[in-house]
Amino acid sequence: MERKIHFFNAYDTSEQSYVKPSSVSVEYNVTCSPKWMIVTVSVNSSSALMYLEKLKTYPECQAEKLEGLHVFRLPLDNIYACGTTRMLNKITGVRIYYHRIIVEEPQEELQMILVTCNIPPTHNTSDPEVVSRTRRNTLPENFVEPDYVNITDYIVASAPVPYLNLAVRQHGKIMDTTLNVQPGTPLEMLIYLDRKSADTYGLLTSFLKVTDSSPNQEEVIIMNGCSIDPYIFGNFQSLENGDALSAKFRAFKFPDANYVLFVGTVSVCLQQCRGRSIEILSNFE
Repeated sequence: MERKIHFFNAYDTSEQSYVKPSSVSVEYNVTCSPKWMIVTVSVNSSSALMYLEKLKTYPECQAEKLEGLHVFRLPLDNIYACGTTRMLNKITGVRIYYHRIIVEEPQEELQMILVTCNIPPTHNTSDPEVVSRTRRNTLPENFVEPDYVNITDYIVASAPVPYLNLAVRQHGKIMDTTLNVQPGTPLEMLIYLDRKSADTYGLLTSFLKVTDSSPNQEEVIIMNGCSIDPYIFGNFQSLENGDALSAKFRAFKFPDANYVLFVGTVSVCLQQCRGRSIEILSNFE
């Protein structure tokens, strides 16, 4: 299976010079299990770089090179290890795991591969996150169903699968993994839907924490949709009629790590999510 997708960020407002279209041909295969997503990628260039989106220099999630192939092994029982996104359909119980792989050829346009795994629900266990619906008897007592119903037309439609994007901006410019900032630097976090699903869904952030992937360093910064300390990390504001969320924050780090990992929960709603009221308390002496 061959698929070419050019990487594009709708929120990058910086000026860009002309970049030569990519000449790299990409072929990939995805193998899914309840615990692993294994992606095998083949390219026709020995100089092309390949890495997970936002994790270009992160050593723990680099591809393994085997006989000319690049193999990414993404754990699904610990999605935070390599930043895999998990999406739960609360009606069907199906879980969709996805990540993006960047193919970078020097002096050429980047390519992006969206890799996904659909894991069906396990029917022998009850999941508290899945909504259980019971049949309701709403028809009147004297209701009589006709013996013959003439159906003249069928309408079948389905909504697109929503895919989330996350970016960090400084002075309106999208940052990548090669740029370092000092603690206290004003930044902006953006969470937004892909173009195909943006007209159908809205977003709401309910929880966000920051960690360095160790169990001893972890701080909750958003709880029940509200910021714990707005000076460090502000509340998310809705943009584009709910298709995107934006929050201002200041760069910070843990003493023993030179990076931070954001872990959060984002609700995807039809049309627009219902917002939460945020109470701000101030103490004056």
